[in-house]
Amino acid sequence: MAGSLLTHVGLPDLITESVGHYERLAVALGQHPARLASYKRYLAEQGRGSRLFDIPGFVRSLEDGFERLALQARAAHPRR
Repeated sequence: MAGSLLTHVGLPDLITESVGHYERLAVALGQHPARLASYKRYLAEQGRGSRLFDIPGFVRSLEDGFERLALQARAAHPRR
């Protein structure tokens, strides 16, 4: 789940494959505050523009899906 979120926000290099890898990355970021600040800056400036934060787009897509399901249900079970 976290890997998907990081990919959609544009930070796939923060994806880890194990607890050990996660710990090493956390320590490395803790030892390099400028790198951590760079990630935070990117997220504030660029990441928020990703589809992950497009709430109106998500709602439109969800509504479209509900409409498709309703139309399919009506077609499958027409009123007599």
